[in-house]
Amino acid sequence: MSADVVAIIPARGGSTRIPRKNAKDFNGKPIIAWPLEACKALDAISHCVVSTDDEELARIARESGATTVIDRPAELATDTAGTAPVIQHAI
Repeated sequence: MSADVVAIIPARGGSTRIPRKNAKDFNGKPIIAWPLEACKALDAISHCVVSTDDEELARIARESGATTVIDRPAELATDTAGTAPVIQHAI
């Protein structure tokens, strides 16, 4: 019997150094599409989940094959928000 394995990809819309970086094109596709494609290619991963505060990133994530997109609250979408609380929220 195999267990479900969920990959959680945090991707917020704001970025101090590179604004809108996860939606920017990199080698022909948005940056957020790359980890999603890698996630989908692994047989061991059954669900690819994206946690985001950004509607455009949510749309891109769905188009790129995210199983689920979680709407991240504003307090978890700041420069100082840690990854662990974001993952806990997603779970």
